[in-house]
Amino acid sequence: MLKDSVSLKLTDERRHFYLDKFKLSYHLPYLNHCMSKVSLYGKDVIEIGGSLPAQLVVDEIGVNSWTAVESPLYDDELGKANQYHRNMLDFTWQQELSNRYNQICLPIEDLP
Repeated sequence: MLKDSVSLKLTDERRHFYLDKFKLSYHLPYLNHCMSKVSLYGKDVIEIGGSLPAQLVVDEIGVNSWTAVESPLYDDELGKANQYHRNMLDFTWQQELSNRYNQICLPIEDLP
């Protein structure tokens, strides 16, 4: 474990908020595991193949910036099951945090 590692410290209320509002399932335990290895606080992060909620990564983790890259084909494949990308609550947060949170809907292979 790195000396600057931390864990995601969410109250039960906040954890249930993210589980209920954003349909996160495996995401929080994986994020916690990642953060136990390396601190994300104050970092510029690029997330490939996903897009964690803006409020979670900016407010709860305290990243400097977060760029989520996900292929629109994945969204098409999941269809209605992927409520996450059509979540108006996160869309509002993305707009408010646009200087710190970006979402790129494009296969990673297509980035210049």
